[in-house]
Amino acid sequence: AALLGLWQPAMDTLAVTAFAVCVLFLAAGVRALAAGFRPARVFLFACGALMAGTMAYVLAYFGLLPDVFLTRYGAQIGSALEMVLLAFALGSRIRALKDEQRLAEGSYLSRLEAEVHERTASLAAEKARADEARTEAERANLALVEANRLLEQLSLADDLTGLANRRR
Repeated sequence: AALLGLWQPAMDTLAVTAFAVCVLFLAAGVRALAAGFRPARVFLFACGALMAGTMAYVLAYFGLLPDVFLTRYGAQIGSALEMVLLAFALGSRIRALKDEQRLAEGSYLSRLEAEVHERTASLAAEKARADEARTEAERANLALVEANRLLEQLSLADDLTGLANRRR
């Protein structure tokens, strides 16, 4: 319509469309909030400012609201308010994600420390068993050395007389 020079019908159509889209956005936000979607609160609060400003502008355009500063610049004011609110929401979300990350890291580190402690205890028990086995082997080796010494002495003496034999 604007290309054909029909400015007023084009502006009227855009104004009605903008109002309808604002109502549709607000309805979608309310529906999402009713469904339990938590971010819908932020959407309704922040985008609601833009939608309300735009709807006030459209209503003033059609003469249903007075043409004052808030209705004339409602969309711009609502947009600025939306950006500020979304910036605060983003900062809050980033802080929440960092807190979740710290909790996850703490939980992971706790589990890791417990596994390290468990493995250290297991290794200590295995070392104790190995030390005990080594000590037992050393005792057995000493007993074997003593038995070999005794056998060597017995092999050098006659069993009956106890005198040195020809091997000696």
